[in-house]
Amino acid sequence: MSDPTMAWATDGVVMQRGLAEDKHAIDEFSGVMLEKLRENRHKAHWSKVDRLWLLARLEQELQELKQAINEDDPLSISYECADVANFAMMIADNEARNDGVY
Repeated sequence: MSDPTMAWATDGVVMQRGLAEDKHAIDEFSGVMLEKLRENRHKAHWSKVDRLWLLARLEQELQELKQAINEDDPLSISYECADVANFAMMIADNEARNDGVY
């Protein structure tokens, strides 16, 4: 089994994080992802959309994330990160479904 901590190096500083902290961050972030998905329930499901269109949308959302970072807007950064993650998830989900992974 792997070590229950992960080391992250940032500017020469190493931080130790426990898996519980990682899970908490993932749980919080996935909540934002779900909130963004709920806002768009009126749109067609991603399983009906071409992967290249999804990739183009991911790239657009990445540009919006860069803008939010440049504007130093923490709330927008969080929402744009969720948008980027959601489009990446949509692509992964479609590919997994197509390949019979699940």
